[in-house]
Amino acid sequence: MNALIKSTFREIKNSAGRYLAILVIIALGVGFFAGLRACRPALTDTAEKYYEEQKMYDYRLLSSVGFSKDSVDSFFVGNGILAAEGALYEDVLIADGENDEVFRVHSITTNINTLKIMSGRLPEADNECVVDAEYFNEDMLGETLCFSDANSEEAESAFQYTTFTIVGTVATPLYISENRGTTGLGNGKIAGFVFINESAFTADYYTEIYVTLRGHAEAYSTGYRELIAGAKPDMTQIAEAAASQRYEKIVSDAQKKVDDAKTTLDNACAELKAQKDTAIREAAEKMTSVELTASPDNPYYAQALKDIDDVFIGAETELSEKYGELEKAQKDVDSIKSPTVYVLTRSENAGYASFEQDSTIIENISVVFPAFFFLVAALVCVTTMTRMVDEQRTQIGVWKAMGYQKGKISCKYLFYAGSAGLVGSVLGFFAGTVFIPMIFWVAYKTSYNFADSLLFTFNPPMYVLSLAISMLCTAGVTFLCCRNALREVPAAILRPKTPKNGKRILLERFKVWRRVGFLHKVSLRNVIRYKQRFFLMILGISGCTALLLTGFGIRDSIQNVTDYQYGEIALYDAKVTFSDEMDESRIKEFLQQDNLESALFLSECNADVMVGSNSQNIQVTTALKGDFRSFINLHNGEDKVCYPKDGEILLCRGIAEKLQVKEGETITLTDDSFREITVTVSGIFDNYVDKYAFISENTMTEFTGETPINAAYICFPENADAGCAASGLLGNSIVNHVTLNKDVRETIEASFASLNIVVLLIILCAGVLAFIVLFNLININIGERIREIATIKVLGFSGSESASYVFREVNMLTAAGALLGLIFGRFLHAFVMAQIKPDGICFDSRILWYSYLLSLAVTAAFALLVKLAMRYKLKKIRMAESLKSVE
Repeated sequence: MNALIKSTFREIKNSAGRYLAILVIIALGVGFFAGLRACRPALTDTAEKYYEEQKMYDYRLLSSVGFSKDSVDSFFVGNGILAAEGALYEDVLIADGENDEVFRVHSITTNINTLKIMSGRLPEADNECVVDAEYFNEDMLGETLCFSDANSEEAESAFQYTTFTIVGTVATPLYISENRGTTGLGNGKIAGFVFINESAFTADYYTEIYVTLRGHAEAYSTGYRELIAGAKPDMTQIAEAAASQRYEKIVSDAQKKVDDAKTTLDNACAELKAQKDTAIREAAEKMTSVELTASPDNPYYAQALKDIDDVFIGAETELSEKYGELEKAQKDVDSIKSPTVYVLTRSENAGYASFEQDSTIIENISVVFPAFFFLVAALVCVTTMTRMVDEQRTQIGVWKAMGYQKGKISCKYLFYAGSAGLVGSVLGFFAGTVFIPMIFWVAYKTSYNFADSLLFTFNPPMYVLSLAISMLCTAGVTFLCCRNALREVPAAILRPKTPKNGKRILLERFKVWRRVGFLHKVSLRNVIRYKQRFFLMILGISGCTALLLTGFGIRDSIQNVTDYQYGEIALYDAKVTFSDEMDESRIKEFLQQDNLESALFLSECNADVMVGSNSQNIQVTTALKGDFRSFINLHNGEDKVCYPKDGEILLCRGIAEKLQVKEGETITLTDDSFREITVTVSGIFDNYVDKYAFISENTMTEFTGETPINAAYICFPENADAGCAASGLLGNSIVNHVTLNKDVRETIEASFASLNIVVLLIILCAGVLAFIVLFNLININIGERIREIATIKVLGFSGSESASYVFREVNMLTAAGALLGLIFGRFLHAFVMAQIKPDGICFDSRILWYSYLLSLAVTAAFALLVKLAMRYKLKKIRMAESLKSVE
């Protein structure tokens, strides 16, 4: 056994290149697999730690009327609630040099959404504040933050002060990503946030309430989603009750003011009437004293009454006007709308949702790509160990003749391959689980600012799985290679393996074969004759090229999503939502605004699409006034999609794929009011951002009972500044919100920028894989033909001619494998893109023409590097080798 052990280590030393090839390719496969699989846990665990430390909310409750301050204590008791805290916020313009920027000013909460101090301290006085650490730097401490003169009186009256001293910079779980949200002020974008004490606000109510639940479940986990979903009914009921209390208080306070004003007015009216009656009585008494009749027929008396009326007419007119105002005030009280309640979860937080989306994409990719690495690793191991066993047939025969059992002889080769797999799996696992998540973390830190360092996670079951796959690709394959050789008796093994019979290849049967040069004929015969080498190299190279093409294709599909959406489909510049229902006069007024070229007015509502037990929430839209085709280009591939008729619906492709619904099938729409309608899918249109569908006006009326104009797609003049145009629209009282397509585009592109790291990682790993495969196969090829190469050197071939003779076969196989890899890559890319399905985003499986060329170029470049490296080995072959026989 000692002799076998020595022989094994001697073999590792003498064939270090082969051994390292197996080790590296296993390390690469395991590292890629374990690293990508560890990314999402590492990222989400880091996020979870931050959420726990800063006590991020589970529910955010809003209502159109706010909440009474005492409702937090009265309603949020029990019901699985750990903590509830009210807060205030207001969007204001703050002077920043020559320009005004929009900031959202929040009240500081103590038990939920706690602030992380980056520099300075928290406010102590009401005229102090802490600011966004991403917008302001530490040098701003001590400076004054001044509200702009452009703010409305209503905005300024919401605060005790209009200037605040900056005492610190902070981070908050409310703003995880660099996107600070949108607003109805300025250019529609929030530049940053500011926090002040609650007492610095003047409001006697809360604008929002934050809630955390009892029970712990990690963020982004299934358990957390179930926890949130289970609490949704209670949260909705509590929020509606709290909002109703505030609504009743608003109505009662307003009615009390009207009633008090009416009482005061009635008293004033009664007093005025009494004064007038007294004046008339006194006039009548005077008439009697001079023995004149106090009668209207008496001209003296009539004049006295007229004089009295003249005295009191001003007061009576004023009272009449006040009664008119009182009547209008009563109508205003009667018209106060019931509150609209919004029960939001973390998923509605832009940063939280975006982070989940990015980490999920990585997880989906991690399932597909490592399989190719392990497959190629198995192919390399098959080639290496088959060659090694064939080379050592004589030695194996000697071992068997000396009485060594098959198991002990197999142990040598199992140890050779297994040790490479074991070492490679250990190195790959720990390196992958550290460096790959770190690479993504460095990329994500530019978009997400909630933590300074990554929380690494090591998953023992994942390592066991990685090790098992590694052993299967190395020791398992080696066992199969050894089994066939060890079946033979020693006498048979000691004899050289019978050379393969020479056969004519298919090309020799065609006339074109006569025109092929002698050396090219030799290369073609060698390529096709050794079928195992042929298929292994073809599969290895095609796998690498397929990975490269898939990597470039992911980049093409993801990076150009916004171009497809806002260049091919959405032809408008912005979307406007209105604060009130639009009538003809308001439409006319809206269209007369500056920097507005055209508009398509819409009626929108949210609905759930039901197909069996599956459902998806979408926005259902009806085009009412305007040229639809000028704003939306609906198509499915190259085919135009017609606007739906009554009883029909157009679905975007992402929803259709998730629900697995096809054109001509029926689906059910339901809304929060439990209204329901069944419609037929008349078409499916390409769409990449958001989830929406189109129905006709009559279908909308049948579904909701009305078709109010509550939104519009708008186009600006060609040379107009979109930000200024949006600011002008927001100045109109009927405009509630403006969403610029360019802002949405920038946000999506920033979110996808981190995926470039995934693409780069895939390309680098695929390139290294190609290098290893080519190096190993060429090395084996040269080893098998060492006497042949020595012979052609004896015949007078120069170094370049010898290299050309050997590498001609490599070039043929590389070209064939690379071309085949483009075909495999197309299917692999389509499969990978089908796994990447973030909510609200739909990717198209597109590969641009130059990505095919890049994939071929990278494969060729690595093949060239291998050939340059192997030229040194060719030079070392001595011509004396041609004189040696197999024996």
